[in-house]
Amino acid sequence: MQNRLTKTGVGSVLVALATFVGASAQAASYSLDMQYAEDASSQQKQQAKAALDRFVSACPALAQANQSPDAELIPAMPYREDTYGWPWEVHVRIAIDEASDVAPGHTLDYYIWGDGWVTQKGIAAEFCGEDGNTGADTYVAFDEL
Repeated sequence: MQNRLTKTGVGSVLVALATFVGASAQAASYSLDMQYAEDASSQQKQQAKAALDRFVSACPALAQANQSPDAELIPAMPYREDTYGWPWEVHVRIAIDEASDVAPGHTLDYYIWGDGWVTQKGIAAEFCGEDGNTGADTYVAFDEL
């Protein structure tokens, strides 16, 4: 059984493994796909929900996208576990519409945990209003937002 992420407000509908409805980040209630997180503790699952909330608030362009994001809690990739100390990560993937001002036609991936988020495409960082690194990870700490 999949958990679904639902958010209601004004704006576009974003649907996938997780469903975001609307452009308003206010009064949002989130859950996310945890089918790969059987070994995560309840505390880690709560941390994942909080990290996703913080990321959505920090990247308002997500609410303006016309395509569907996928959001799921997965074990951290060994590289991110070693580099950032993350035991788990929320993976958000969104395909950007060709009509977008930033990253038109791109598929953007974000990896999120309690202290911040990482993307491997500079344009994905720019989509969220951050300076991106080309050819290297862009890490953004939530404290910096």
